[in-house]
Amino acid sequence: MKHVFHVRLSRLWLGAACWLLTANSVWAQLPLTNQPANPAPGTTRPTLTHARVAAGKLYFQATSLVGTNAELAVTDGTAAGTSLLRSITPVPRQVLDPRGFTEFNGLVYFSANDGINGRELWVTDGTNAGTRLVRNIRPGVDNSDPGQFAVVNGKLYFVASSTGFSADLWVSDGTSAGTQRLTDALGIPTGGAVQGIVAAGNKLFYDTQSNDLWVTDGTAAGTRFLKGGPLIPAVPDGPRYFASISQLTNYDGLLLFRGNVISTFEDEPWFSDGTPEGTHVIDIVPGALGSFPAPPFVYFNGLMFFVTGLPTPTLRATDGTLAGTRTIKVGYAKNMTQFNGKLYFTINGVNLWSTDGTEAGTQLILTGSISDLFVSNNKLYLLTTPTFPSTGHILQESDGTTAGTKVVPVQTTLFGRTINAVNLNDNVIFTSGNDFSSDVQLFKLTPPAPPTVVSFPDRTGTVGVYYFQSIAAIVPSSGPVSYKMEGLPPGLAFSGGSGGLIGGIPTTAGVYSITYSVANMFGITIGISYFNFVINAAGGGSAAFALSAPLYNCATGGFTLQTGGGNGSLIDYQIPGITDWTANPSGTIPTHIRQDANSMPLLLRARQGSNVVSMTFNFVTACSGSGGGALQVLAPTYNCSTGAITFNTSGGNGSPITFSAPGIQRASATSNTGIVEPGLRFDPKPILITAMQSGVSVGYTFNPICGGARQASDGGNDLVVRVMGNPTTSDQVEVEVSGAAGRSMRLSLIDTQGRLLSEETIEQPAPTERRTLRLASNAGVYLLQVGTPTQSRTVKIIR
Repeated sequence: MKHVFHVRLSRLWLGAACWLLTANSVWAQLPLTNQPANPAPGTTRPTLTHARVAAGKLYFQATSLVGTNAELAVTDGTAAGTSLLRSITPVPRQVLDPRGFTEFNGLVYFSANDGINGRELWVTDGTNAGTRLVRNIRPGVDNSDPGQFAVVNGKLYFVASSTGFSADLWVSDGTSAGTQRLTDALGIPTGGAVQGIVAAGNKLFYDTQSNDLWVTDGTAAGTRFLKGGPLIPAVPDGPRYFASISQLTNYDGLLLFRGNVISTFEDEPWFSDGTPEGTHVIDIVPGALGSFPAPPFVYFNGLMFFVTGLPTPTLRATDGTLAGTRTIKVGYAKNMTQFNGKLYFTINGVNLWSTDGTEAGTQLILTGSISDLFVSNNKLYLLTTPTFPSTGHILQESDGTTAGTKVVPVQTTLFGRTINAVNLNDNVIFTSGNDFSSDVQLFKLTPPAPPTVVSFPDRTGTVGVYYFQSIAAIVPSSGPVSYKMEGLPPGLAFSGGSGGLIGGIPTTAGVYSITYSVANMFGITIGISYFNFVINAAGGGSAAFALSAPLYNCATGGFTLQTGGGNGSLIDYQIPGITDWTANPSGTIPTHIRQDANSMPLLLRARQGSNVVSMTFNFVTACSGSGGGALQVLAPTYNCSTGAITFNTSGGNGSPITFSAPGIQRASATSNTGIVEPGLRFDPKPILITAMQSGVSVGYTFNPICGGARQASDGGNDLVVRVMGNPTTSDQVEVEVSGAAGRSMRLSLIDTQGRLLSEETIEQPAPTERRTLRLASNAGVYLLQVGTPTQSRTVKIIR
């Protein structure tokens, strides 16, 4: 039978300190339970309490729609693995008000009331068949009320009462016969009725109702009295040494607890290593009253953190000695949890703080009302309290910094609010409901899918020439979206909207890397594109719009159409029979066309506004070779007075040649003439001239030194350039350069159209210098030019 139930989280205990924090993104929610929106009138509002993760599952209380009692429920983080658990032996019945879930020997032990035997010790393996009563410690319908479970040295310890008058320390091996009082199991006195217990290392510390401190390792020899007894040894029935003992806490295998000495009413933290002589007070406020340490004690980074109430509420840390006890922050600290090497906490439930364990290293992270913190999948989550609605919380996510803290939208229903949340196996499990309905459901938080990466063509403009272009939407969306464009050249602006417009007058020439993204109504990026925006110098874009020889790969058939001149607006391309009009200049000639020796030259067309230009391209001739030998770049013809330069080549197959030469102004990528920029003429530096023909790239390094000057001798090691992972599918590559130590080094990345994508000068490179270079968004061939005052190398990078 499939049970339908409503759930609501309350305070959660997960075996280790866990807490919450603020953050902003849009996430999907996978419902783990499903029920009617409006339960029948009179049905008790569902609750989920005493939740704990054990054996890889979350155990909690839930109220069925057909009953009013809180029952045992379990989830593994999936809808199919979420259900109520009910005992099937000896007869089917409810397991009511379960609590204290503790993992032991691969099973989960807890206390519950089945309505027949009272509250007793139960065990489950997460199935109905594996859920059963372990032992009815107090026969009949009365409760033995097992609680405070702890596991030490392969045994399960807990506190329970077989009489109803006082609670004893019990030990169990998980079976009914192996569950007995510790004093009976050991055959020795163990201090009498017990109040609290805690496991610390391989020991179990406990305090008795007579306010004595004891320790046991599960053996008779290892069970002994530590501290307490009568204030006056001669009067054993008189006042005790301790007025009270509480807050027993594991301190990295040792014990920290709160003790109130009756003779002075001095209430202070105490420390014990498990021996009488190693049990002592940490006298923070000497004299009467003491410091009044308050719960909880939290272990972090070798220290125990706790709050003292006197003389004023203060967060402190201790290493177990008075000299090693320090002040961290004035105020009543709550919700302490560890994350990324720091301890996060709130002061009186308001404002988020972090500390590295020192007062100087304690800082404010976030303001606001915060009810809880927890960690899941290397993120810090927090629940903040809204002003409206009054029910539930706002779930936030953080990396532990102010800037990295954002709200997580979890709009599960109209007016839906997160009620509480917990970590299960690095997944956030939460409940959600609203002020206007008693409908509450259990959900798993699912991160949003990564954004779709969309190919987008590069853009070109000219300094001083007005640019206006509508931009297409990059992903379809059924809801409200917003577009953003980052990195635009100075003088241009993006209107946003659905797609949007780029407009303005560019002011600065250069190559700009643009990020174009779209986000949904929750601010989550759902689509993204990367492209280059080339702004030519004034006068460089006034030439007539024209097609130039395409870049063509004879081996693969891949091509990229190239244009020059124009007005900087959007360009469309077409090769009839192969591609229709498209903004993408790249494509592939089909294999059957390339393999046909009788194939006719292709008609290439480009359109800018109403201006359509065309040319023919014979790919067969381009790949057949002309018998002129391998393509070579020769020494250029250079005029020292004017800076005019002509590139010279020999060999090749007769197809068009594309040149690139940073620092030389030319009309187009296929032009072999240009002007060396004045800066290079007056302060000469080597220029790498690169020629590409049919996918083959060769280079020549030319130093524009005139007047009889000599180029410095190298005298060092050869320059070696290595690209890690070439070809690559990423938009980034790692480059390693050696042989440049002691000289300045320049790295220039250009595309096959001769456009400079990035340039970096390193004045003092290391013997082996490693750099990360970002490529453009489009697949293709890139040239990396590495130069020093005496050497240069060119490497082809294929993406």
